Parts: sequence; C-alpha cells; structure tokens
Amino acid sequence: MTSDMNIIHGKPARPVLAALLALALACSCTVKEDRSECPCYLEVGFLGREDITDPVGIVGWEQKELFSPTFNTADYPDTYTQAVRKAVIGFGAYEGLTGGRKSGRFITTPVGRECDPLWSYNETIDCTGDRAFVNVAFHKQYATVYLNIGRTSAEMSHYSFLVEGNYNALDILSYDPVPGEYSFRPTTINTNVVQFRVPRQGDDGLTLTVIYDDQETSTFPLGAYIAALGYDWTEEDLRDIFITMDIVNGRITVGVEAWIDSPDPDIRHIVF
Repeated sequence: MTSDMNIIHGKPARPVLAALLALALACSCTVKEDRSECPCYLEVGFLGREDITDPVGIVGWEQKELFSPTFNTADYPDTYTQAVRKAVIGFGAYEGLTGGRKSGRFITTPVGRECDPLWSYNETIDCTGDRAFVNVAFHKQYATVYLNIGRTSAEMSHYSFLVEGNYNALDILSYDPVPGEYSFRPTTINTNVVQFRVPRQGDDGLTLTVIYDDQETSTFPLGAYIAALGYDWTEEDLRDIFITMDIVNGRITVGVEAWIDSPDPDIRHIVF
C-alpha cells in the first residue's frame, strides 16, 4: 500500500466508490498484516451546523502540516472523513475566512483590511488507532466594536477613523494571537455609528485615531480603555465592545455587551 497518508476526501463517497475503497482497504490492511502503516480515519463532526457559514477548513499538524482541506459541511450531513497517518496530532478547524490569508497553522489579516468574522476550534487528537472522532464546536475569534459618535460640531462626512494594533493573526491550533501590524480604516454604517472588527489581541496596544478632513486630530489608547473594563482577550468567545465618543466635550464611554444607557456594570467613563 502507499506510504502517503495525506488522503483528502474532497467529495462525498458514492456507494460504488465506497465499496471499492472498502475492498481496497481490506486487501491492503488485513488483520494478519502489520497495520502500523495503515491510516487512521478521522471522522469530523460539527455542532451547531445551522449556524455555520460554509466553507470550513480543517488542519492537521504534527511538526508539519498533515492535511488542510476546505469543504462545505452541507455536503457531509453526518461526518467528514479524513485519512491521516497514525500519530497524536494537533487539530484545528475554522470558518468565516474571506479576506484573510491562511499559511500553515496561521490565519493573517493583511494590512489595510478589516479582520474576518473568524470562528475556530482546536484539540489534540489521538489518531494512533484505526479510527478517531472529533466534534467541532466553533468559538468566536474577533470582537466587534460599535463606536457611537455623540455630539459633534460638524457632519460625520468630515470624519474618518484609523484602527491600529500589534496583533494581526491567529494560531488555529491554540487560539493564540500572533504579533503583526493590524491597520485599517473603518467606515460609518449610518449617520453616527462606526462598526468594525478587531482580531484577538495579545496586549493593550489598540489605538483609534480620529481624522477630520484628512487631518489627524487625536489618537486614543483604545486598548487601555478596554483593559480598564477587565476585558479578557483569552476568553474562548470574545465579547463585543460598545463605545460612545463625545468629540465636542472630550468624553469617551466604554462598555462590554451594552450601550451606555444600559444598567450593565461593565461601563467605564474616560475623559480625554
């Protein structure tokens, strides 16, 4: 039998093909032979299928990448099967990748782009037997920031914003943020609200710069304001962040999962 265990099942097996595959395996990996060279068949299931945005990707890792297919979960109503050589492997799965770039175990947001609405999952899996199973439950790897601009002395069309940070990538196998330049300009979604995503961060270095008619006016330590809430960038699912900025009076109100008129205790008022 072949020694290459990096076999990707890119399409659902038809009955005839499945029968031929079973026959081939029976001939090449019998109980009388040394089965150490036979692959392990990893069955991948997905929780919350109704909320998954296809396609999804999975990654297997043991010192190097073992497999990295992408596919639609809708094509696999039960499980997706991936053949892999017998080993204890690092396993990762992700969905929501659109503008980011995957390279090995990392997904990176290019400079000038907003991070993707990325969800991922990881686990160490024992694939030393003939079969293994993993049930993927995706976790939110980004925070959506809602920036509500309060009273201003000018129309919002005069304002633009620049978001910058020190982390622009995610390690799929650990949820760890990876250092790199994160920089992009969000756009308004209505007359006074700016909405943007930031990836998982490893420090409090996020900044928000206000630009008026293409002239930089003020840069705010957004990461420090968020840290003042006790915000935890290591949570499995990142929470969203709500900010109100009163440019006229020099006041910022920051909250987690609530607007400022909510009784939520996670509110901080900062005067700049």
